Amino acid sequence: MRAVIIDCNGMSYGQKSSEQNPSYVSISDEEITNLELKELSEKLAKDSLTAKSYWSQMKVIYVENKKSTSKTDNGAIQIYPNPTSNYLNIDLDDADYYDLQKIEIINVLGQTVNVDKSKIIDLRDFTKGYYTIKFYFSFGYVVVKSFVKM
Repeated sequence: MRAVIIDCNGMSYGQKSSEQNPSYVSISDEEITNLELKELSEKLAKDSLTAKSYWSQMKVIYVENKKSTSKTDNGAIQIYPNPTSNYLNIDLDDADYYDLQKIEIINVLGQTVNVDKSKIIDLRDFTKGYYTIKFYFSFGYVVVKSFVKM
């Protein structure tokens, strides 16, 4: 699993001294499962030269919630078609959909361009490009995926 560190402009950071030009900090599943968010952020700040310098301006955008029992942490959310030109379909079972608070779509500039809770999202008015989609659940879990609008 990878924990991605994103700054307020949507840029990803996290260079470990033993890696050349990575855009992430690698952390094992066990480490993420057994760490609280505060401990994880401290570990990332220590392990990452870039994150250590800029940590006050960054955040972790994907962390597994060890208290979650939802199937969503096992890849149960599917988005399709990807790439897409008109509509994005969200495949999520009813139990998880009930716990879903909102779906947020973010462009490459880090701007929120849509907040929804629909299983079909109309993208006809979106500009072409790469987008991040975040699923927020009532139990504190956030799932992050991405798609391309053609």
